[in-house]
Amino acid sequence: MATKKVENGSIPHKTSGEIQSAETPTWKHALLDLLSNSVAARKELADGEVVLYDLHGKPIVVVLDYQHFTAMVEKLEDLLDAQRAREGLEALQRGDETTVPWERVKANLLVEGLIDE
Repeated sequence: MATKKVENGSIPHKTSGEIQSAETPTWKHALLDLLSNSVAARKELADGEVVLYDLHGKPIVVVLDYQHFTAMVEKLEDLLDAQRAREGLEALQRGDETTVPWERVKANLLVEGLIDE
């Protein structure tokens, strides 16, 4: 996934650090206008690029398409699940946790009517 950096002046909402007036659009509105009016920006996002907007040398927003966003969230969730599994196994190996035999769990679930044989 490529990253494109867009620096100062690309977000026309402020000039030289002036305080925004009520008539001045926020950077969020300016960014939405930029994206909605820019065929190139839409193409870059469709091609999987990540666009980083920078104002006065400070990153202020990253834009990526929804498909890549959801893929990143799923990957993070998978990594967290794997970390929790490792931590649980380590706790079990240290003796901090105990196990319940499957036969006992299954018997309890059968008694409670939560599973069928």
